[in-house]
Amino acid sequence: MKKLLKRRILFVFAFLFLPVCANATTIDFYTDGTIQSGDTYSTVNVWNTATVGMIGGQTFYCNVYNTALFNYTGGDVSCISAYDASIIDIDTAITPTLYLYEQSKVYLHNGGAGASILMYDNAQLHIYGYNLEYEDSASPNWVTGYWENGQQFQIYLRNIYDYDTTQVVLHEIPEPIILSLFGVGVFFIRANKARKN
Repeated sequence: MKKLLKRRILFVFAFLFLPVCANATTIDFYTDGTIQSGDTYSTVNVWNTATVGMIGGQTFYCNVYNTALFNYTGGDVSCISAYDASIIDIDTAITPTLYLYEQSKVYLHNGGAGASILMYDNAQLHIYGYNLEYEDSASPNWVTGYWENGQQFQIYLRNIYDYDTTQVVLHEIPEPIILSLFGVGVFFIRANKARKN
């Protein structure tokens, strides 16, 4: 009975997961490209001066080298590593685990509620949001605040023991309500000018 149950479990596992694994491969981008819905890779490598946009699909690892640019706006990435002087721009609902090395730079505009970022060498992390606070009294350090889309977040920064504003740069943006009020004010000023003319 136990053998039969084990066989059924193995069969179900193989039926569900082997098609995904069979299509999972490593891809190397040496020139510009796009990862979109339906694309499944185990590892994505971006090289040279290539610009690669991820708008869908999935990969477990993404490695960005040289002076390449990786724009992550959709899909699913578990872990991104940046090397050399590469740049990563993230504006999506999920912040993956990030490993930043050498002179690499990451720009976080939106993301998930929590993430771990490991920083080495002279890597830079730029965070765009509002009500941003840096806490370095404990290990790991962390940043809290709100993304541009209004979602609250907390990011854990590992391998950083003192707040270094040259490595972790916090960019305060106006809160959405302030931008809305500004837009309404501009509308009324223009309407008033149009009425006078």
